[in-house]
Amino acid sequence: YAVATSGPFDEVLKDVEDLRYKVSIERAIRSVGAAMSIKDAQSFADAVVRIREKNNLYKTLENAVAVDQQTLFRTSIAMPSNLTEGVYSTRIFLTRGGEIVSVYTTTIDVQKVGLERWLFKLSRENPFWYGIMSLAIAIAAGWSASAVFQMLRRG
Repeated sequence: YAVATSGPFDEVLKDVEDLRYKVSIERAIRSVGAAMSIKDAQSFADAVVRIREKNNLYKTLENAVAVDQQTLFRTSIAMPSNLTEGVYSTRIFLTRGGEIVSVYTTTIDVQKVGLERWLFKLSRENPFWYGIMSLAIAIAAGWSASAVFQMLRRG
């Protein structure tokens, strides 16, 4: 979960609007609806947020949105390398005077590309050949390391 703003969060969005639209990490990730078996659900939710913020999975990026000509904007948010493929929901808020005047919801399709995608597909669609290829790479690496060490020993 990431929030990018064009200024300090408290100046860009009023607390009432944050409550209504659940924009901030604290409002979006809450313990409301937690199972009754979880004791002290709020502390649990706070700990989850704290751990995920430490691992850069939840982040608030203030002053990270560049606004050009009062209508165009851009930002960049780094995705974790272990992000699961799939469709991710995004919300874009236009604010004026701390109030939300417009909301645009869209999706981002995340997929592996290049060699990583080829290897992933091979492992799922042709596990036998993926295993043979992995075995061949391991044998070649072992043989190469052995040859290098023999050359070093001879000197």
